[in-house]
Amino acid sequence: MTGRRQSEGAEMEQREQVLCAILDAGELLLTAGAEVARVEDTIRRMAQAYGFGRVDVLTITASMIVTAQAEDGAVLTQTRRILRRETDMRRIEAVNALSRAVCGAPLPLEELRARVEAIRTMRDDMPWRIPLAYLVISGSFAVFFGGSVRDGLAAMLCSIGGVCIKGVPWTPLAINGARNAIAACITGAFLWRAGRRLRWNGAVACGALSLALTTNLYVFA
Repeated sequence: MTGRRQSEGAEMEQREQVLCAILDAGELLLTAGAEVARVEDTIRRMAQAYGFGRVDVLTITASMIVTAQAEDGAVLTQTRRILRRETDMRRIEAVNALSRAVCGAPLPLEELRARVEAIRTMRDDMPWRIPLAYLVISGSFAVFFGGSVRDGLAAMLCSIGGVCIKGVPWTPLAINGARNAIAACITGAFLWRAGRRLRWNGAVACGALSLALTTNLYVFA
């Protein structure tokens, strides 16, 4: 009897670990920007490939809950809190490939864990793509809505602030201060080149204060 209980306990532990690994894969999908329906369908298909019968999945942007019923009637429930989200098509594609492999032939638990961890820690070989996309999109929209080439270049310069906010490991105030310093240098160079003088009045002071508050709130958000 004791041996039977130990065997049942080990089998239940194995199921718990498999379901946890499947939930890890679903978490990678959700945090990488996949839609909720895709996340739920992937978890359901992978769990059924490992022998679970009925699999109920509830996924929202901040939480995941999975209840799976084994062939012997045992019911397992696990939940996962989601604290961040981003857009990473590479991870979505990798998890989809893993899901197809599991549905074709279930992987051993250790291999499943290893592949999930490899997806979690995968590095981007071309990290410059996203900053470049920020620059191209901002400049293109400026020209598309009637701006000149100079307007497009100005928009691209403004978007450098957003790129730095994403990539520079500074505090929000330090990032915003450096951004404003660059903007002040460019504005001062333009005024000097054009032979114009900066005139202070109530409207200018109000505009400067509003811009400072806007950029600070934007960085802190």
